[in-house]
Amino acid sequence: MTYQIRPLGSLPWPSGLGKHGSRYGKLEHELRALLGDDDFWDTEAHRRAFVSGDPDYRRIVLKELGQLPWSADVVDGVDAATALARSSPLLNQPLDSEAPWLNWAAPHRDNYPVWAWLTNGLNASDTVIGDGRHRLTYLRYHRPPEHEVLVRIET
Repeated sequence: MTYQIRPLGSLPWPSGLGKHGSRYGKLEHELRALLGDDDFWDTEAHRRAFVSGDPDYRRIVLKELGQLPWSADVVDGVDAATALARSSPLLNQPLDSEAPWLNWAAPHRDNYPVWAWLTNGLNASDTVIGDGRHRLTYLRYHRPPEHEVLVRIET
């Protein structure tokens, strides 16, 4: 794994935005109704809906994700975490485990939004989002594609 800073526009798109039976259930239900069951799981359908500016997709995503506890401070927290990560000697270095990164980030535990993104933000490969697809989608509506964010890249 490596921790890298990448532009939002270079990151993969989600294959579905929901977790049945959880706080994301209404989001999943509404997006399935909008996109259809087949396209709900299609990363290209989500990219297309976002890039085309589909007003229904935007309304659903921003309404549902904007009600979640993390939405109030995720944008500023991600920006602050990314700025801090630029100073890390571990940035862009292959790591066998996350322990060195967690040790480096430990002094920032008191600032929860920053700590949360430094330690459990967006996990992805070049083609798939492992964790953070809801937060990434929310960020895309608040920052331009060239805006850079810290990402944990699984290799």
